[in-house]
Amino acid sequence: MDALKQVSKKTWTRVGIVAVILILIFGGAYFWNHRKISVFSHNASNVRFTGYNGSGNVTFDSADIIMKTMVKRVKLGDYWANKLTARPDDIENWQDDETGLSSGDSEKLAKISQWYKETSVTASKSGDLSNGDTVTLKVDTSNDKSNPIKPESKTFKVKGLDKIKTIATSSVFKELKVSFTGFNGRGQTVIKSQGADWKDANDLTVTNNGHLSNGDKVKIQAPVDFFNNDGKTYTGKHYFTVKVHGLKPLTKFKNVKAVQKLSDALIDKEYSADDEFGNYANSFKAMYLIPYTDNDDNGFEEDVTINSDADLSGTQLLEVDTLYTVIDKDDEDAKPEIYNVRLTELKYDSKGNINISKLDTDDNSSIEPVGSFKTTEHNFKTDGIQIK
Repeated sequence: MDALKQVSKKTWTRVGIVAVILILIFGGAYFWNHRKISVFSHNASNVRFTGYNGSGNVTFDSADIIMKTMVKRVKLGDYWANKLTARPDDIENWQDDETGLSSGDSEKLAKISQWYKETSVTASKSGDLSNGDTVTLKVDTSNDKSNPIKPESKTFKVKGLDKIKTIATSSVFKELKVSFTGFNGRGQTVIKSQGADWKDANDLTVTNNGHLSNGDKVKIQAPVDFFNNDGKTYTGKHYFTVKVHGLKPLTKFKNVKAVQKLSDALIDKEYSADDEFGNYANSFKAMYLIPYTDNDDNGFEEDVTINSDADLSGTQLLEVDTLYTVIDKDDEDAKPEIYNVRLTELKYDSKGNINISKLDTDDNSSIEPVGSFKTTEHNFKTDGIQIK
């Protein structure tokens, strides 16, 4: 009996040991299969810092390890397992694709979709980083106990950001070639450059462009965002000054009287003293000279395009506008009216003579009434000069 008891104790001991081992094995397997997976321990190499020191960014490609963990946890079928691990965001539209979808997979995909939506990875600071800064990444699963992803935080030290170059703005402006074209007092700016810094630049702002005179010191301003360049810090002013030169004189034309004589003849022909509709008297008031070129569309804007296709250095032409008062002396109630005789396409020679002998007055002259003398005079003085 004692021997039987002794054998029984040994047997029970062995059974107990086996039971404990089995519990540990199956329990361990269960806990292993249901353990929380850290995305950092598997994916730490995907934390990357990019950009320049002082303006760096952090990126963390968490979607891949998160989706692989979820797919493995639910034991998803091969078709959808391969599809989602290749493109995790496809989980958002899984109900639109029934390819290879079994009834079991449908339930599993719904579970993965729930987990994926509630899982997020956020950074304590994602931009304007400098080498030596620390960034804490936080994984959140919305307190879902069934989610296989481990909610946790981990801090990383910023490193590897590129060094920012320091450049003097004066060295960049030296790549510009500035010249001037047109008449003195109505000068226009031409800017050329083959420098790489300026190939994508917008217009430069030139103070008083289109109204420049020889000797003026003109301010040329870079575009507002031109010196906001990642990886570069610019020192110095964002503008430079250039002395205007090379403009042609506008006031030294010799045959102004001859030009007025032509304008007088045109107004007298239109409104003569023996006109069948009235007895007109015409009186000269003022004459204005307005310069322009064959291509004058953009010449008077303060924004000047680098390497512009507009040919501002084309043939220089003149427009002459002569103002007259016209009144019908046979009409006692008549009031004087202002008319403008306009001559266009006028050329001039090197001696300062305006060439009116070859002017086709049928095509290049007009007579128009003027509403307000003061307004018209102001506009002419803005665009040109008064020569008589």
